Amino acid sequence: MMGPMMTTPPMPSMSSMSSTPPPPHHGAFFGATPLWRTFLPAGRLRTFIAILLFLQLISFFIIHAIFADAPSHHRLNSAYRDELATELTHARLASSRASSRLQDALQAIHILHRALRDDGLRMIRAKELAERVHAVIDTIEHAEESSKSSHAASSSTTSSTRAPFERYSRKQLPPPQQQQPSHHPASNSINHLPTAPSLAPGFPPTHAGLPPLYCSDDDLENVAAGLSITPDPQTAIAAVVVVTHNRPDYLTKTLHSVQAAYDKDSNNLHDFPLYVSQDGHDQATRRVVVDAPEFKGRWGHLEHDQSEPVVYEKSARFEAESYYRISAHYRWFLHQLFECRGYSKVIILEDDMLVAADFFSYFRAASKLMDRDESLWCASSWNDNGKVPFAKVNDAVYRSEFFPGLGWMMKRETFLELAPEWPRAYWDDWMRLAKTRKGRECIRPEICRTYNIGEKGASKGQFFKTFLKDIRISAEPVDWERRLEDGQLDFLQPRQAYEIYFSNLISAAKPVSTVAQAQRTLGDVLLTYRSESDFVRIARSIGIFDEWKDGIPRTSWRGVVVFWLNDATRVFLAPSIDYI
Repeated sequence: MMGPMMTTPPMPSMSSMSSTPPPPHHGAFFGATPLWRTFLPAGRLRTFIAILLFLQLISFFIIHAIFADAPSHHRLNSAYRDELATELTHARLASSRASSRLQDALQAIHILHRALRDDGLRMIRAKELAERVHAVIDTIEHAEESSKSSHAASSSTTSSTRAPFERYSRKQLPPPQQQQPSHHPASNSINHLPTAPSLAPGFPPTHAGLPPLYCSDDDLENVAAGLSITPDPQTAIAAVVVVTHNRPDYLTKTLHSVQAAYDKDSNNLHDFPLYVSQDGHDQATRRVVVDAPEFKGRWGHLEHDQSEPVVYEKSARFEAESYYRISAHYRWFLHQLFECRGYSKVIILEDDMLVAADFFSYFRAASKLMDRDESLWCASSWNDNGKVPFAKVNDAVYRSEFFPGLGWMMKRETFLELAPEWPRAYWDDWMRLAKTRKGRECIRPEICRTYNIGEKGASKGQFFKTFLKDIRISAEPVDWERRLEDGQLDFLQPRQAYEIYFSNLISAAKPVSTVAQAQRTLGDVLLTYRSESDFVRIARSIGIFDEWKDGIPRTSWRGVVVFWLNDATRVFLAPSIDYI
């Protein structure tokens, strides 16, 4: 019996062999087919993908090599950035020269406009005075004719002769003919000082509707009778006024300090006549000025009437009344000294300020600098960053775009310009506005020539403990006039000379990136800030004033604040590339 017939499987065709998968590979992972064959297509596409993967691997190694050396590149970039910051700061100073020349041209135009305005005002006033004289003459002639008819008519006419004068009350400008001679002795009384012949004793009302200014017998009276020297506004360098209200203890210390500075030079009494302007009628304060035997006969006393009610701005708060009173008082006593007495300059001190021994020598030199340079609109004896160690060099002096105040001098022409726009309150902040400053600058010392003792006052001690209490006042007198004569202050004016001088200082400074790096560097260093908030951060970390007004930091010139970080490092804190 034959077994089952064995059959041979058919031979596969060539076509079926090409499409049939290879036999299983018993050593393969996860089955017979390798993973790379499963996911990668066959042929040229597989080769192309392999090349891409190879290129990605190479790029990975290249990027890794670059970032492995990143710190050195970062250091190079940081050094390059500091160098670029220095160069751009120089470029900014160079561009400021061009802008300053434009400002000088605008200032010249402004001076011409102001001169034309003053001439126009004098012509208008002269015409008004002539009309008043003709009116008085006509009235008197009419009165004489009427008196011949009857006594009643004469009486009626006499009353009419007073009519032209009655319309000028004490709150308005009285005509010059109305002023009566004083009863005080002519040899020792300030009220006999002649009014400047080219000036009318008054000023037009302001745009804000403030009361018109006036000169009367009471305002010209010197209640501290017995002056040893009669001041002459025509030969004096500047009048000095101590502003006070109701702080007799502070005023006493201030007057003792000023008197000690006067005694350093016998010419001071002639060159700097002293006045005390009192706001209101506080009797304790008045006794210090008038009755104190050590002060009697040393200065004139002015009293500002506070009877006018305060007219607030719409956004003002009631507790700001003192700032309204102060602003009105400043406007009033500046008018008295500039317009009624004819001084060419006035130095303003407050009743809580002590002065250095070379205070008057400093302002003698400053007066000459201001006369030579119209771009200097004030000179101050104060440095807001005058604390130790920020102030070091006793005879150093700078220009500043920020109005310092606190013992400062202004010119009569400046007041004539500012008086019609004088603010109702916060006069010092108004002086720091760009629209008021008009590109003009002040000079200030590195070490203060005044020291503020006023912890109590209208500002309620604001900034006193933080910034004012530790201010350094000069203890070694400097002969500022000799320095001026020797040419040691020529770099301050004109403004173009100071731009070159200051640019050279910054060029020689070493760029640093942080305050810590500045502390480790000797000499002058350049530290930059990138914004106002960045400046505030740096200033607070150091301890200097961080306040800005209308885009300008305190004490700065072209945005650069100069101070000593320690005995060996002077810092120029300047705006960086990002902030220019």
